[in-house]
Amino acid sequence: MGSLLLAVIYLAFISLGLPDSLLGSGWPAMQSSLNVPSSYAGYISMTISLMTVISSLFSPHLIKKMAVKWIVIISITLTVCGLLGFSSVNQYWQLLVWAIPYGLGAGSIEISWHLLYSKLIGIRVTYGLQYYKDLSYSFASFLCHYGKLTRKLM
Repeated sequence: MGSLLLAVIYLAFISLGLPDSLLGSGWPAMQSSLNVPSSYAGYISMTISLMTVISSLFSPHLIKKMAVKWIVIISITLTVCGLLGFSSVNQYWQLLVWAIPYGLGAGSIEISWHLLYSKLIGIRVTYGLQYYKDLSYSFASFLCHYGKLTRKLM
């Protein structure tokens, strides 16, 4: 049971990094469909980063008032809503709007997961989890380019 829990925890941390790097990998296609300059990706990234910082700063206060599991559930919901919103936009301003819940969810979930996992599996293993999140950045770029290749072959 402990190994299964650890495997799920590692997969959860890998999933944290996947959406972050997909913005950079998918931007050329998004840029042409939205008809905006390439520099506009930076505004989306900065919005996500700003919301992540704000959320991270308020997370300790939320953790004192709420159970960690509820913060994780709310954060996952915000992140999923932001990602679903990203997939349904047809104008640039909509990306900026959906970046807000995505960033808020991403900041809270990481802080909450670190706290939860450090209690469950220890602080040493929790530091190692960050490596797997960083590894997912490379994996997301691979997935995006693999998807482009398979579409060309079809």
